[in-house]
Amino acid sequence: MISPAAADAPDVDAELRAARASRLGEWEMSPTAEVLFRAEEAVRRRREAELDELVACLTWCDRFASDPRDEPGHTPTRGEVLGGEKLVAIAGEGAPLVRDLSLLELGIALARHPVSVRAMCADALDLRHRLPRTWRHVMDGRAEAWVARRVASLSRTVPAARMSVVDAAVAEAIIGVSPSRVLEVAEASVIAADPEGHRARAAASRAKRYVGLGRADSTGMRTLIARLGTGDAVFVDAMVSRVADILAVQRAATGLPDLPRDTLRAEAMGWLARPAELMGLLVAHGADPADPTGDGCAEDNPFPPDEEWITREQRAERSRRGGPTPESDDTEPGPGPEDDTTVPTDVPGPAPATHIETEPDETDHEAGPEAPVTASPLALSEDVLDRLDARALSRLRPKAVLYVHLHESALDGTRTGSGVARIEGHGPVDVADLATLLRRHDLTIQPVIDNRETHAVDAYEHPTWMRERIHLRAPAEAFPHATRRGRSMDLDHPVPWVDPAHGGPPGQTTTESQPLSRTAHRARTHLGYTIAPTPAGTVWRSPHGLTRLLDTHGRTHTLTEGEAALLTTGQTDTDALLERALRRLVEECRDGGD
Repeated sequence: MISPAAADAPDVDAELRAARASRLGEWEMSPTAEVLFRAEEAVRRRREAELDELVACLTWCDRFASDPRDEPGHTPTRGEVLGGEKLVAIAGEGAPLVRDLSLLELGIALARHPVSVRAMCADALDLRHRLPRTWRHVMDGRAEAWVARRVASLSRTVPAARMSVVDAAVAEAIIGVSPSRVLEVAEASVIAADPEGHRARAAASRAKRYVGLGRADSTGMRTLIARLGTGDAVFVDAMVSRVADILAVQRAATGLPDLPRDTLRAEAMGWLARPAELMGLLVAHGADPADPTGDGCAEDNPFPPDEEWITREQRAERSRRGGPTPESDDTEPGPGPEDDTTVPTDVPGPAPATHIETEPDETDHEAGPEAPVTASPLALSEDVLDRLDARALSRLRPKAVLYVHLHESALDGTRTGSGVARIEGHGPVDVADLATLLRRHDLTIQPVIDNRETHAVDAYEHPTWMRERIHLRAPAEAFPHATRRGRSMDLDHPVPWVDPAHGGPPGQTTTESQPLSRTAHRARTHLGYTIAPTPAGTVWRSPHGLTRLLDTHGRTHTLTEGEAALLTTGQTDTDALLERALRRLVEECRDGGD
């Protein structure tokens, strides 16, 4: 609803467009030489602005470099001892300590996430105290601040006594040299300055393994990233290639058009997530991907199989059946990927040696005399294979809980088109694509949670069912400019909770609680941050008077103190505040043009 004052006001959008058009017109009317001059001036202003941000970080860190417990008249409380401010080392050795919770308010002023502003302060401290020559070039405007910050981050673990080696090398290269070469110089100087530390960091890096998912793009595609041991990585790659060969043969047999090799490998990677179906696919095709029945009758195979792979498969099959595993002729095989593979140390040890009594077939007689062999610890016995019928294989499918967020208009047909669904942890997808995404899965539909209802409990803690509702309503951190999402955050009471034994009312813990990171929760509890819920969102006030509106869509807006007061007392609405913000932006554009 537009307030009467807003209705009588001039068109702010038109003023904003006019200011931008005027600015563009100045560039278009400039002579060619002046365009180059203005471009150089833009670079200078950008470097000055980035330098101002770093200087603001340094000034702020200097203001909060003392221990709050050492201040005169300070009397710590029990809660402050548990979660209050404390001095922490955010930069490298030799840089001063900083109060950890103080950085959140600086992040609000700089419109940065708390983690981002902490990193910026750490880089600024490292540059001033550990890289003084490089910092001087940044102060003079002759070096890019972001390159210097990257050098500070790369060298953070180098002891202070050896930092002069890094500073001298980087200061000589950072002016007039491409950023990539500067970073190469920095990496080399870090190794030269601290070889023991580099070896320790390299060993720690090799020990780190992980599998991660990138963010989903607008088409529903995601990037899977894994850091594995060499042996595991080689075998995963080989299995993906083998399944891709089978999929290519299946498409050719059914008359489907060929797909690029990378696409087939991506589909094959998806098969690895369905071990039951993967086992059926591999068993059906045997050692030869071109043999759909596994009986060795495939003809005119357009994708010839890897002979070495088949040889290994034949040896493994004979081992499973108890037959001999002869080596090929008298010549040793040439070096190949398997010869350079380091077997991961975390693979389970072999099972006790077992002699398997079998009747050798003709190939066994041709291969040589019967000899006892050791059964593979990964081999499947015949009775296990017999029990793996279709019903048993379906039970091997992984189980997962999938949250699909839909607007009711996407289901009742009131919205044009098919509508959009948001899948938690995946991103937005077309409702029509849900069937493709959920294919090959057994689905159990759970009751829909209606978050328009408000629930309350008398306890201080949020029970599990309430945490679930709060997360579905507000999956992102409710702090200005924060971007963190997830279920592991703290839940903050908008109105401070009071123990019922000391007069607190019942039902203080409700589904209106907001998710905060542990650091933001500590700052709100101990540093005097205040919040005021409104229909437009939550108005935050920092300890030093910054006011921000975190709206219901998670966007952060700057408010003046007067605007915040009008909003919290219900004397204005969101549209009027938006108009005021646009008017300020028009004035800023005009001032910038002058």
